[in-house]
Amino acid sequence: MLRKLIFVLLFAATLFVGAAPAQAAVYAAATTPDLASVLKAVGGNTVTVVSLTTSAQDPHAVSATGPMLEPLHQTDLLVVNGMDLESGWLPILLVAAHNSKIQPGQRGYLDCSEFVPSTDAVANLETGMGAYHPDGNPHYMTDPRRAIEVAHGIAARLGEIDLPHAEYYRENAAEFAARLEDAMAAWNRQLAPYRGTKAITYHRSFTYLFDYLGWVDVVNIVAQVNEGYRLSYREGWVDVTNPLPRPGLPPDSARLDEVIADGRRDSVRLLLIEPFYPHMAAELVANGVGARLVDFLPAVRFENGETYLERFERNMTRLEQAAQAAAAEK
Repeated sequence: MLRKLIFVLLFAATLFVGAAPAQAAVYAAATTPDLASVLKAVGGNTVTVVSLTTSAQDPHAVSATGPMLEPLHQTDLLVVNGMDLESGWLPILLVAAHNSKIQPGQRGYLDCSEFVPSTDAVANLETGMGAYHPDGNPHYMTDPRRAIEVAHGIAARLGEIDLPHAEYYRENAAEFAARLEDAMAAWNRQLAPYRGTKAITYHRSFTYLFDYLGWVDVVNIVAQVNEGYRLSYREGWVDVTNPLPRPGLPPDSARLDEVIADGRRDSVRLLLIEPFYPHMAAELVANGVGARLVDFLPAVRFENGETYLERFERNMTRLEQAAQAAAAEK
């Protein structure tokens, strides 16, 4: 089955053959649009950047395709999110790419999660029972502070791969950080009145963002890791005595009732969801709690030329307006 899938990917990739521009010193790929945007900002005009996924895709539900494989044949640097976000599709692409430079452990493979402190790490969990991320919550790019750390990490690795331009990459990372810090200072002033805001979220995608904003994630509509579904590979046991919802799986009516009760108890007025998740359950909860439903823009529209800062600016404006309206309704 694995050989068949690799053959299909290789055949599809031949339909999208291309070459890196001659002026590029480095040909690079990123697994997410956010990372691609930061990589482009740091690489400037000496790095050609490709994003393997788009802003419209749920990063947990990506499938490997021929067009995703084609850039990897010639990639000098592959920048990945890590924390198991790409575990369902990237390994097969790396096998099919036949590119030794970008295999894990090589200089051309950069896992950006190594630059950020992780949250929500849970050890010894069973796979196949929901959206588990045992190494931690992978959605760290929702925090602009983490994006700065990632930019410096990318600059350092680009400098190793392309030594003549190392200083150029460091300067670009510093410029990216300066622009983002200026923007953060403005966002901090805008959103300061709403520190402590309580919200419901559809998926646990906002842990890092809420840490930055000082907001409280009261409950997630999609259940997260709980003791009732722990499994230890070493011990070989499963506790099935606690029939709680499995993490990452669609909520049933009992779960929705539970979330509504939690939202009412804490007087929650905002519910955040990404556009690619089903909105029916979120709308039911929002109506039951009396909360505003806020569509959060999950990733940079890299395919349209949008930058990380521009995407964050749009989200900060959206959150400020929602929080302001919610506060007025109290």
